[in-house]
Amino acid sequence: MSKQDSSQLYGEIQRLLTEYAQTANQWAHFSERDTRLKAAGLVQTLVLGWLHKPNASLNELARSARDLGIRISASALHARLGKEAVVLLAGVLQLALEDLRKACPL
Repeated sequence: MSKQDSSQLYGEIQRLLTEYAQTANQWAHFSERDTRLKAAGLVQTLVLGWLHKPNASLNELARSARDLGIRISASALHARLGKEAVVLLAGVLQLALEDLRKACPL
């Protein structure tokens, strides 16, 4: 895969994660107030961070967040990983699987 192709794929994944996160946040209530780490930011940080390094530490995930323009410490990220974050990520997965099922019906 060329660098341009991988950049386009990365951008498409980031766009989809944003859309899925915004929809799933309606169920999860992860970011209901104005905070640095919104639902889409958390989803992108975790998914893209773990795609880059599957066993990334909180410090490495915080660096991934900074690459996305989100300034958050590892301890602040850890504090946000509660029940709402789990529901948010489950919702994003559900939406992604629904889209995949529509695109590739059995």
